Amino acid sequence: MQELNKSHEFDEKIQDLNYAILHLTNSCFVYEPKKLQFFKLVAALDKRDVSVPDFDPDKYEKIWQEVVSSGFKSKLATREVKYICCIPKIVCDENNEFINYIQKSNLTLSSKGIYGLLFSLHFSWNKYNARLAEFIKEAVLKTKTKNKIIEYWQSENRIERLVSPEGTKIFAERTVKNRLMPTQVVDEFGIRTDTCFFADYVNNIVKSIISKKGDFESNDYEYLVQVINGTKIEKEKDTFTLAYSGLIIRADSGQIEWLKKELRDTLLNHKYFGDPRIEKWVDFDTFEDGIKAKNIFIQWLSTADIKFFFTEIIKDDPHERKEFWLRYIDCIKRSRVAIGNADRYNLKEVLEKEEEKGRDFAEYNSEDTSAFILDFDTFVCVEFSKINNACYIYKKNNFAKTNDDFYKNKFNVADLKHPEYELKHSHLPPPESWKRKLGTLLAQRGIIPGRKN
Repeated sequence: MQELNKSHEFDEKIQDLNYAILHLTNSCFVYEPKKLQFFKLVAALDKRDVSVPDFDPDKYEKIWQEVVSSGFKSKLATREVKYICCIPKIVCDENNEFINYIQKSNLTLSSKGIYGLLFSLHFSWNKYNARLAEFIKEAVLKTKTKNKIIEYWQSENRIERLVSPEGTKIFAERTVKNRLMPTQVVDEFGIRTDTCFFADYVNNIVKSIISKKGDFESNDYEYLVQVINGTKIEKEKDTFTLAYSGLIIRADSGQIEWLKKELRDTLLNHKYFGDPRIEKWVDFDTFEDGIKAKNIFIQWLSTADIKFFFTEIIKDDPHERKEFWLRYIDCIKRSRVAIGNADRYNLKEVLEKEEEKGRDFAEYNSEDTSAFILDFDTFVCVEFSKINNACYIYKKNNFAKTNDDFYKNKFNVADLKHPEYELKHSHLPPPESWKRKLGTLLAQRGIIPGRKN
């Protein structure tokens, strides 16, 4: 028992020392050599997480169930209470049986016990427990301790921020206002990063930056990227999805061209995303803004495909086809550029640069012609680079007979010029004439500029 007490005292001292050093270093970004060495020494001495002690949760869940089964006639040892405080499933039970037990038993919680309760609250933050939050606040404010973290929470009623249902928003506003990194706030308040509280806090930082009033500038974007890339979160893909969906909508609504380009280049090569027409971006489909952002991004890519085809492949566009198809950008579900042999050879360097940015182009098995495929959901239109080729329009199901995979790597001539087309339309001059006729034919099939399919 004496050895256990000494071990406990040592843990407490290390904990206080570690926290003190965090505060010494938190105020400056350049550490003095001796101070840095001392900080590393403390970290090396205390490898364990000071917030929640190491223990076997299954063992203590079983102990708690025995107490419950006895009608609470059995009593927990002080050590058992401390460990059970760290089990969210028990602590955050909607009936608050564990909190009731502590109160009825008149138990005084140790610092570790209070840490455990706060961890449990934060771990289950998505199922906020107001009773537990109030209990933690009271426990912190009335406890008498020399523990530096608890004292810091007591000072200026900082514990309120840690347990308030608006806590993550309050922390986020302070973080963004002072251009801090989440890790700085974590160190200051002793917040665990493997909790729903922390994830929600980071998500609120993201929302706060994106919804900033006034112009959205490059330093705002750089700060946001620094936050999401420099913060380890349990479900980081969810945070990336939230951040980039908001950025896409902000860039599109504000017509921020530099941001559009930055997002295209970043997302096409991102470890979680890529081209949404191929990789699907299923996480974006789980919420309204995600669906909106995904559709906007596909429109950007379709716009880029049209401009690429009618600028890089067709150097001269006397029939004004680029201007015509750009009017239909809201109607296009997806697009695909299929490049013929001659164009692939002539544009080798251009294609390599585009592919480095994450762009993807199919091959077209033709010596001198390339093709551009536009999917309007119910109909598919195919344009060709050579003027003497008509524009082919297919019903979607007929096009799929030879092209079951819209994003296959190679198209043959027979795939894009097969007899089951709905109609084909030539581009005879003057441009106004063919554009009017083709526009009418498309409108008869429900494809109208500005109307989303």
